[in-house]
Amino acid sequence: MPKPVSPVALVLLIALLVTALTILPSCTSQPSTSTTPGLTTPTPTTTGPGQTTPPASEPTTTTPQPAAWTYLGPDDVEGRELAISHVDSQTIYLASYYAGISKSSDGGLTWTPINSGIYNNKIYSIAVDPSNSNIAYAGTAAQPGALFRTTDGGNSWSAIANYPVQKVYCDPTNSNIIYISYNDQGLWKSTDAGNSWSPTAISMGDVNTIAVDPAHPQTVYVGGNNWGSLSEGGVYKSTDGGATFHAMGPDDVQIYCIAVDPVDSNVIYAGCLGSGDRPSYRGIWKSTNSGQSWQNIGFDGCHVCSVLVNPSAHNEVYAIPVTATGPDGALEAVPYRSLDYGETWEKIATGLQSTSFICFATDYHYPSTIYAGAYYGVYKLNPGTATPTPTSTITVTSTATPTGGLVITHEEMATDASGRIMVYLTLWNSGSTKISLVKVTVSFLDSQGNLVDTSIDSTGNLMPDQSVDMIIPCWGSCSNVTDYELLIETE
Repeated sequence: MPKPVSPVALVLLIALLVTALTILPSCTSQPSTSTTPGLTTPTPTTTGPGQTTPPASEPTTTTPQPAAWTYLGPDDVEGRELAISHVDSQTIYLASYYAGISKSSDGGLTWTPINSGIYNNKIYSIAVDPSNSNIAYAGTAAQPGALFRTTDGGNSWSAIANYPVQKVYCDPTNSNIIYISYNDQGLWKSTDAGNSWSPTAISMGDVNTIAVDPAHPQTVYVGGNNWGSLSEGGVYKSTDGGATFHAMGPDDVQIYCIAVDPVDSNVIYAGCLGSGDRPSYRGIWKSTNSGQSWQNIGFDGCHVCSVLVNPSAHNEVYAIPVTATGPDGALEAVPYRSLDYGETWEKIATGLQSTSFICFATDYHYPSTIYAGAYYGVYKLNPGTATPTPTSTITVTSTATPTGGLVITHEEMATDASGRIMVYLTLWNSGSTKISLVKVTVSFLDSQGNLVDTSIDSTGNLMPDQSVDMIIPCWGSCSNVTDYELLIETE
């Protein structure tokens, strides 16, 4: 039986927005697109007694498929925050306000509670060491507040600080540097992997979000509620690792989440906290000059739970706004995606079983893999396909025939609208048992057969007589790619 939605479990968004229901109808978004299930059931044709063949497909035509989510579990566990290992992307830690911490070691296919030593299961935030997937940090601001650390992959945890911690963030380039938001005491920093802590120049105030520029790790952005050291509102920026901070705007805006474009760190997106009486000061704001100036780019009047930029295709921006739907003003918080740097947005709702989402995370090894945490469980995004133009289609001369009941029903290499070379596959489980994992390795080759780039993607829980579309891009310098080879492994 679903639990009642807790204001704290939804990261304060419901409590904040219910008090402003008269404003919520002004929360606006772009029209949503039509939805089609991401998993389809092809109709096989009979070729003889007991024999079937996969449905026919045209090898030179790719039918557009909508982006669709796949539910991964764990059941009835709130996905408040996700932390994916930089070293092993199969290792995912999940923070929950109700159930403490869960962990997956297989990319989200299965989950295990890991709460030994956690004496407060109301976990607000979690982060993993960038160089060691066995080291992770988890914070709670619920009394008694604490910051916990594991060094054995979650088998055991110990409290390393008795502070009420709202947010924990590991520097992506240095395992020793960790930032925490210390309830209403601003931003604190450790330079010895959490053994000791010191306040930064943000010494007072509620810090809701922390972001570090991966290309310039001394550059730190924070945002929060408008009081204390954050009284001017908006995004605050440090270029010296927190020794000093400067208010960058937008003025008087309470910030809930920040995303730095990993390709162009001059570009910053900031999602606003849904409170106050000025809807125009909410939504998503964007800066293209490192915070010097800002423009509101959508979801006016909305609280925004999370913003993420696809590291491999930075034109793709994801957001979770809280919007009022229908004449009764019911609230929903579902993912939206922009394919043009935030200019326009589309709702990505295919495959969702929840309308209360909280956070995003991306796979550091395969950054086109997007995860989202919801009030009940975790989802993984299949980004969908575009229709390649006929002039851009590249002739395929090499294919693979997987075993174990898995059949390729469609296979094509083409360029998408942005010019990226992609391999489009449709895989069909023609067997009678579930396939737990499908791993596809694509080796992109030039005209001489030399390896140009290798990309890997995976999908799981492919049920009998179901099919799934996969899109596997070439991430390197791929202009000379003319061919590819496939390696498909199943479990």
